[in-house]
Amino acid sequence: MDLHAEMSYPGASPDEVFAMVADPAFRTEVCRQTRASEQQVQVDKTADGGAVVSLRRVMSADVPAIVRSFVGEQIILEQTEDWGGRAEDGSRQARLSVRFTGQPATIDGSIRLEPQGEGSREVIAGKATVSIPFVGRMVEPELVKGIVAAAEVEERLGRQWLATPH
Repeated sequence: MDLHAEMSYPGASPDEVFAMVADPAFRTEVCRQTRASEQQVQVDKTADGGAVVSLRRVMSADVPAIVRSFVGEQIILEQTEDWGGRAEDGSRQARLSVRFTGQPATIDGSIRLEPQGEGSREVIAGKATVSIPFVGRMVEPELVKGIVAAAEVEERLGRQWLATPH
């Protein structure tokens, strides 16, 4: 199933948004606000000025009962964003990979951070795949809903974060 989410940050340049996205303190707070009972955040800067952001979250399985019967009471999500260097216009691109520990479920795609008017926006695009015959098509929309909901939390927190000095 296709995944699409957008986050906008009025008044913030792509450089400011990238600095936030690559800040372990910000990403840890996003994990907490998305109701992760446990989280691990690692950010490794790359030689080209990019970063590899790795997140591991343990989440309560807040999904319909039919889905919970396959995933259990908690979901362990491992997300990697491999951000490239800055383009001339300030934009950046990341490869996105989300794996669900112990589950035949993946999300693969990209994140684009780009200037938008007097601010910036992030666009997440990808595909959720659950390799369980018959049931996979029922689970995929739940994965997409979860990622979109997390993006909404990240956008709200990001706007607050960018409005305060760090």
